[in-house]
Amino acid sequence: MWKCHVNFFMEYSMKKFITILFITFFIVSCGPVYTPRDPAELAQEAGSYPYNYQTLVKQYLEDKLFDPYTAYYKFESPSVSNYKNYGAWVGKVMINAKNRMGGYTGYTSYWYIIVNGNVLGVTEYL
Repeated sequence: MWKCHVNFFMEYSMKKFITILFITFFIVSCGPVYTPRDPAELAQEAGSYPYNYQTLVKQYLEDKLFDPYTAYYKFESPSVSNYKNYGAWVGKVMINAKNRMGGYTGYTSYWYIIVNGNVLGVTEYL
């Protein structure tokens, strides 16, 4: 009697396991498929190279920093990238700015995103 109960339990949990495995596989396989895009197509969407990227980013950050005129910047030149499935010029900037107490906070890294000569945003570097 005990042996029969154990076999039933094993058979039930194996069916449950296979069912969960099948459902998981089905859900994962229905997700979107990432297809890499052509760099030339991305560059065309992003617009021409922003030679004035430093000025654009500094102007964008003027109203976002507490004291933007005393901030120190270290820029890396942008490269064309896939941003939210569109072409954009993406680069890294490190900013050392003053806080409300007047002390410098230390360099913090950020991404800047430029499309057709407009800064879309400056987000924290992860």
